[in-house]
Amino acid sequence: MIKVVRRATGRYAPMVICDQCGEAITDCRDGNVEYKADRLGTDAFTGEPFFTHKECSEAFESARGGLYVWWATELGAWLVWLLDNAKANTPDVRDNAEKLERI
Repeated sequence: MIKVVRRATGRYAPMVICDQCGEAITDCRDGNVEYKADRLGTDAFTGEPFFTHKECSEAFESARGGLYVWWATELGAWLVWLLDNAKANTPDVRDNAEKLERI
């Protein structure tokens, strides 16, 4: 899940939280984005993404198996795609975010 948390700087910012253990995913290389797929695993449902540490992924999927199978994408790649889709992967957007952090 995405939660707004208070950072060490005192500013509030979004943080990716593992939907299995409830701890922050502080390095995108340690995280996955999980999607429900149909029983055959042939088509991912378009809906809510879930976030897990890679080490929590198997437990997350096992606990929520039911009629579904799961697909996982690395968190870092997913975040890049999200930024691209929002046209936010640009130097001016990053510069603006850094300015806001200093206010």
